[in-house]
Amino acid sequence: MIKIIKNAPENVAAFKAKGNVNRKDFEVVFDLVQQKVEKFGELNYVLKLDTKVNNFSAGAWINDLLLGIKNLTKWNRCAIVSDNEIVHKITAISDLVTTGEFKTFSHNDFKKALHWVSTGKEKKANNTGIALLAGLAGAVVLNAVHEAVRHNFSNVPEVNKVGEEALCKILSETDTKLDDKELYAATLVGEVVSNALYYAVASTNNGGAVSGLLAGLATLELPKYLGLDDTPVKETKQKQLLTIAYYTLGGLATGLIYKKLKKL
Repeated sequence: MIKIIKNAPENVAAFKAKGNVNRKDFEVVFDLVQQKVEKFGELNYVLKLDTKVNNFSAGAWINDLLLGIKNLTKWNRCAIVSDNEIVHKITAISDLVTTGEFKTFSHNDFKKALHWVSTGKEKKANNTGIALLAGLAGAVVLNAVHEAVRHNFSNVPEVNKVGEEALCKILSETDTKLDDKELYAATLVGEVVSNALYYAVASTNNGGAVSGLLAGLATLELPKYLGLDDTPVKETKQKQLLTIAYYTLGGLATGLIYKKLKKL
């Protein structure tokens, strides 16, 4: 479950996660975050993890992603309070590829985390429209190459299968039913949108190749933490290398297109 930390500074949306966390638990997160963004024009966010990372369901992970997407240009400072080394590494990557500042704190430094988040200066996002357009182009390149290779060669990554499994887990918590074609289409749209937004933030600041490489590595490593089958992307060395290559290509394309568009 996720609960609001009520003694946090006024400009901070602070939460603690305990036990198992699912999609519905994030309803309270979205509500408070929206209130803070409307009032302060920026998002200062603290999440105190009093539970293991693998206690987050796939639906919870997706909702956490949606939180980031919805407030893409509003992030100011984000603190994750955890003693888990993996969480520290993921947060460090987030700090490199987002418009806000991301930092981890140990449980012993929880008060420092609240203070740090509440006192930061907002990082202004520039050329947002151009970045989003370049990110969309990079995502289209990534998915076009993935689909072309997948339909014409064997022993290649099938990222779509990981996405479809994640979507099925989310839909299992609702009454929504999709046939195979609908599931494929919904997953493809979700991948294009999420990749476009990621590239828009991560690949438009002279870091196209690096951001793409990080996205590829995350695609290989995150499924097991979400309780998903990573075989479609990690079964062989060839699949692993191609997965990283796809995402790196998307990042490079985004960076190049962004530079071209800025000159127009």
